[in-house]
Amino acid sequence: MGVVYTDSKISDKVLTELDIEILSTMSQQIQASVQAILLQQSIDLLQQILDDDSIQISGKKNASLLNFCH
Repeated sequence: MGVVYTDSKISDKVLTELDIEILSTMSQQIQASVQAILLQQSIDLLQQILDDDSIQISGKKNASLLNFCH
């Protein structure tokens, strides 16, 4: 592989296939979390637009559109 840990206290520690699998899985989880955050921000923005329109039309605020939990 040619990649070496620079922060390891063990000399000659080399990056293994298992390390790559773990890093890959972690990056997929991070990506899913970021996508969930972005989706929630979009939903919140839509909710704000609906609330603003609803208040202008009826004077009342509608119930929440959706909360996405991850």
